[in-house]
Amino acid sequence: MVYAPNPVAVSKDYPIGPDPKLTPGLRCTHPDEQRYPEKIDYCERSVSSSKKNSVIKSYDSQLGFRVDDLDRNKIKIDHYIPLCMGGDNDKSNLWPQHELVYKITDPLEEQLCLALARGIITQNESIDDIILAKGHLGEAKALLAKIKALL
Repeated sequence: MVYAPNPVAVSKDYPIGPDPKLTPGLRCTHPDEQRYPEKIDYCERSVSSSKKNSVIKSYDSQLGFRVDDLDRNKIKIDHYIPLCMGGDNDKSNLWPQHELVYKITDPLEEQLCLALARGIITQNESIDDIILAKGHLGEAKALLAKIKALL
């Protein structure tokens, strides 16, 4: 498959996507409730500062990034599989996401979760789309248009 061009330049300072070894993604393993028509397992947000710092240190030490040196206001610790899609708070589902990246993926995430809540798409479909967008940022715009058309 040929993907759309990446709208964010590759950086030596921060990842533009989650590393598959450090952040393979994980669905909620200890749900606080079930949500949506599909009754997906939902975990409440619970990521400590020490866990966030550990994620940054892993990406810096193992992959050579310099996330810890960046303005912390430009970075958030993102859930690869979002909580609203049934993601987990485990370190294996977290990665340091720069604002240039989350400005692209967050609007899609919001719309996918809305469609999931309305029963328009399934959990698997929402996860597939957000993973595609986070791995291929150039696809986010088309995926957002697709999901908006369904809403």
